[in-house]
Amino acid sequence: MATEAARYPDFDSLPSPAGADRTNANFPPGVSTYRIPSWAKAVFARFPLHEWPEAEVHDASHNPPPSKPVLYVAQGHPRRSSPSVTPTPARGWASSDPRCLRWQMSLIFRGVDFETEQLQERSSWGPDPANQMPFLHLPPSYQAQAALPSTSRSVKSLVAAQDLPMWSETNAPWNRDKVEIGPRTDLKGKGPARLQDEEQQAESEIWTSLLETKVMAGVLLQRLVLPDFGARGPRSAGALSSLLHTHLLSQQKLLELRRIDALSSDSSSLSRMQTKKWSPWGMLSSALSNVSFNGSTLGGEAEEEDASLTGANARNVDADSVLAAAVEALEAFAARVAASAPEAEAVEEGSITWLLGRPEPGELDALAFALLHTILSLPVEKDINGTSILRACVERSPALSRWTRQVWAMHVKPRGG
Repeated sequence: MATEAARYPDFDSLPSPAGADRTNANFPPGVSTYRIPSWAKAVFARFPLHEWPEAEVHDASHNPPPSKPVLYVAQGHPRRSSPSVTPTPARGWASSDPRCLRWQMSLIFRGVDFETEQLQERSSWGPDPANQMPFLHLPPSYQAQAALPSTSRSVKSLVAAQDLPMWSETNAPWNRDKVEIGPRTDLKGKGPARLQDEEQQAESEIWTSLLETKVMAGVLLQRLVLPDFGARGPRSAGALSSLLHTHLLSQQKLLELRRIDALSSDSSSLSRMQTKKWSPWGMLSSALSNVSFNGSTLGGEAEEEDASLTGANARNVDADSVLAAAVEALEAFAARVAASAPEAEAVEEGSITWLLGRPEPGELDALAFALLHTILSLPVEKDINGTSILRACVERSPALSRWTRQVWAMHVKPRGG
């Protein structure tokens, strides 16, 4: 027969401590002799204790956690639309920053289901110390999958730009990497997947290294001299806002110059010398000569500085040398792509022949498309000589132009161009 649990006694029925002196015979043994004074009861009666239900907070600015990974990138290229046509979004899906577009394409080629959020370029974006885009916002489901039950290590919801390679290789490796470490079948179950030839893989890594240094430096330099680089948003108004914007823009340009100098370090032996004033790109030095950063100008004579990012003096980048190296690398890459590309008539409609004749896209394809698409999308400024140097180099190669259009039509156009 089940017995009921003893009910906890009321305050007045609590037994007195052992050995207590009970001088009042009116209270039986085991009953507390303490009584709340009547005046205290009268005071507390005026302040009754009420327990209210939990308040519901309504915050219009609060966004729920995402249901899929969100990649934050720089704004896309302005769309060219006619006033007579139905209004379209101001910018396309593809980011105007080739570093951001590279990861957009890489996640697509890896088969990651993600969303893209565009941010206005500022030097303060990004969770990493260098404040770079892109960065990835993970939903709670990804964090739960990544957490190890045997450890108490927490998984961050933001993946910085410098951590994206490790995250992607861990959570979304290429099919060829899955083949090498697991069953020899691809994700779509089409049977055994062919292991990539070691020489082909090595060649792909060499071209990737060349594009992400020489060509990337040239593309970043072209973006830096455009008039709309770091343009103020509609909310930036007033004298104080203008001064703050000028300061942030000078910081951003200096960081870009340091990155360009780092990417083209072995081809910029003259980076510590003043930019040639007669060069078509001499305007880069003159445009930055009146911008002050920590008491020093970005143009003018080169001075020794504490370059924390590159360890080099990047105040005056030799633009001629950077562009010459970018053109030379693009021409060599175009020749290699043309040698392995099939004839245009042999390519079926709606299909793509990936670079170096590989059966599926890889990191080289994502990087090459990001650079080529950015080069072809940058506006050609008539008053700035040299902005069409890289574009002309790409347009001279039918293989590169055709391949870029094919990838854009299949993967970028359906997402908003």
